Amino acid sequence: MNEIIIDYKTKYSTLYNNPSGAQYFNSIGALIPNHNKFIQLSAGGDHSYNNNEFKDKDTQLSREIRFECMKILKSFVNTSFGIKVVLESKQTLMAIATAIDCSDSQSMNVACQLLAVLAVLDHEKVLAAIGESAKLTGNHRFYSIVKGLTFDPNDRELKISSMLLINALICNAETLDFKIHLRSDFARCGLIQAIETIKDK
Repeated sequence: MNEIIIDYKTKYSTLYNNPSGAQYFNSIGALIPNHNKFIQLSAGGDHSYNNNEFKDKDTQLSREIRFECMKILKSFVNTSFGIKVVLESKQTLMAIATAIDCSDSQSMNVACQLLAVLAVLDHEKVLAAIGESAKLTGNHRFYSIVKGLTFDPNDRELKISSMLLINALICNAETLDFKIHLRSDFARCGLIQAIETIKDK
């Protein structure tokens, strides 16, 4: 476990200090050696996920590893090549979307930032990934994003990243009708009340 974390931290440092090096990782599998396990645990892979498996994912893949994976992907997406690779991988988008989990605020913070950027480039794929990942929990697709606004009153970063993703999803909808539809969906998840709570603080 520690060896995996060290390996991921090394890759993150490499990409952070030399973004142009992203091209040497010509696939997500090359970037994250345990990619198959990471994707399988985070997004269900090619098999169906039952509730117990979903609830137990953090016992199989530690939050620290997931956080390091999110950091690596964030640096990878900091290049046009990295964006192309990630947007072409449905499972990777699912894994990022599944990291929208308030109980792991560090990973969620990075995941929201990542998806907000990707939503500007391919709104449809990001929205689909968020919708699919929500099926694993049985919650509304925007429930966890809205929850991020009020989950921890002292976590300013999570509030900002959650709001960033909300704005990206609404503002980048193709039509006015779709924007209104998404706003209504967020409102049904308690967005208005969450914003009022933040204002009162």
